[in-house]
Amino acid sequence: MADPSVTRGNNTSAGVALSAQLLPEALQVPTQSVNVGFQLVLSLANTAVWLTILPISQILLPLQVAALDASHKFSHLAIATSVGMLAALLTNPIAGAIRERTTSRVGHPLWLSNCGLHGES
Repeated sequence: MADPSVTRGNNTSAGVALSAQLLPEALQVPTQSVNVGFQLVLSLANTAVWLTILPISQILLPLQVAALDASHKFSHLAIATSVGMLAALLTNPIAGAIRERTTSRVGHPLWLSNCGLHGES
């Protein structure tokens, strides 16, 4: 009789061993922790990215919207940000699904097209 914990999908050693045989190495559950240096570099890089993105949406976009029509700048800014959020809402799951379904020896070769989808938002 089969082990019921494996059939329910619990993370047991038999279930991990079975999934390790079926999945490529890149898609398996990580078994080693990442060192602190990598986590620090990743955190600093993520901070740098957000520090470059936020001024565009917080300073430049409102100034450009106000330059178009100063009397209706709040409603136009609300429309512009809503359109951006809707585009992100639609493209991010699509790009993520494409990325997760695509594998090769060099990683995810569709990263450039996914960047283009994210750029649309």
